Amino acid sequence: MHFSQESAGFDEGDRVRLAKPFWGEPDRDSGVLLKDWSGPESGDLPTYPAGSAGTIIYPGNVSPEFIEDMKAQGNYVVAMDDGRTVYAGGPFPGVEGAGLERIPGQCQVAHQNGQVSVRPKFNDGDRVRLTQSFTSQNNGSSFEAGWEGSICPLTVHCGRMLANRLLSRESGR
Repeated sequence: MHFSQESAGFDEGDRVRLAKPFWGEPDRDSGVLLKDWSGPESGDLPTYPAGSAGTIIYPGNVSPEFIEDMKAQGNYVVAMDDGRTVYAGGPFPGVEGAGLERIPGQCQVAHQNGQVSVRPKFNDGDRVRLTQSFTSQNNGSSFEAGWEGSICPLTVHCGRMLANRLLSRESGR
């Protein structure tokens, strides 16, 4: 397991990537992908190539002590960016599971009614691009998919003025 010196493991919401290819097979009960130990010798393509990214998640109905034990043992659950879930821990202490590396970014993880949702967190000034069009509920302004701008911490006050300023900057006006 690869993680930075400044923390003891990964926290929920940390962004990670697989350090090596991962061959997985779904657990019969949960559907979570477990490491297929015979995968590399099978000649099949890996389920995920090295570099595939995801977000650390923890079960929503467990104690903080249980989570600390998971971290201490290097047992992580990763919500991959394609929506599947990978168990990245070893089957028992001393046996490495999927090697993980921390990458930039942080996500907000929400647990509700047995479901987990993951969405990115943004910082002031982060550059963003809309992936789908939407109309503002505040003022009716429409923004098309592909629109680019910067995160502003005063979203209530930024509105159309910020959009116009950013669009002007983007188009050179």
